[in-house]
Amino acid sequence: MKTQQSEFPVPDAVLRDAYRKVALAAGMYRERFCARTENIEAVKREVGAAYAHVPVDDLRERIITCAKSPDRHGGGWSVTVDGHGAEKIGMPTREYLDYLQSPHWRAFRLTVLKWWDYRCCWCNRQDDIDVHHRTYERLGRELLQDCICLCRTCHKSADRCRKYIQAHDVDGPTEDGDGDSDSPLFG
Repeated sequence: MKTQQSEFPVPDAVLRDAYRKVALAAGMYRERFCARTENIEAVKREVGAAYAHVPVDDLRERIITCAKSPDRHGGGWSVTVDGHGAEKIGMPTREYLDYLQSPHWRAFRLTVLKWWDYRCCWCNRQDDIDVHHRTYERLGRELLQDCICLCRTCHKSADRCRKYIQAHDVDGPTEDGDGDSDSPLFG
């Protein structure tokens, strides 16, 4: 016997905003975020009384569905929990996240994805592709060479590498090994 699906009383965009706020505060997103019942309950509280009757498992399933197909569910479900380069460029994380939702970034991101043929430039995968900033020097007026496409796995590796380099105050990897700014990973 099939269980009846809950009715979702608020637009997906409202649910998205609550999810993004709670995920940012929790420092995790998507499957990892949804695996923790307390995160789903926090989203319910953030949305308010309209979701009081919705079972946690139904809400969890709705968030996962929406996050996997953002264009059909209010857009902008992606959450960058560490702000990536926000702290490096002196921009508040909230402002950086807002920029990542801007029409300019969305159009530029699509251009980069097309340029790289929707493939990771490190491992050539075609699924879960992110656009990675090599440099934040021209944030808001990026050039094509400022960004590359990376799958989620390679993107995490690139971010770990960037954090290590920043923490140890080194110039970073380069093709010729001299530490200058011709790095394929960082500008």
